[in-house]
Amino acid sequence: MTEQPQGPPPLDPVHPSVGTVPAWLTTGKHKGPQGDLLILTIRVPNVTVTAVMSKADAVSWIAQIQKEVDGLSSLVTAPPGTPLPPLNGQRHPGM
Repeated sequence: MTEQPQGPPPLDPVHPSVGTVPAWLTTGKHKGPQGDLLILTIRVPNVTVTAVMSKADAVSWIAQIQKEVDGLSSLVTAPPGTPLPPLNGQRHPGM
């Protein structure tokens, strides 16, 4: 895997697939002339991206993804207007 170049941020807020859309991650293995390779495919409704990488590259990707995951908050917020489930069997205040 090559180092990520400096440039635009990893999120394009005006792209139609950014937001709450279905996404699928598929992985598999392939024996190629260079040895075993990892096939990683990410699909969203309007595009499919497939990366073919060596084990070393896959380990590097895992480390980068893990670093981002470790920096996430465990707090999850619901979008505005989302109905909330009862709290301890009681309606929420103001409902």
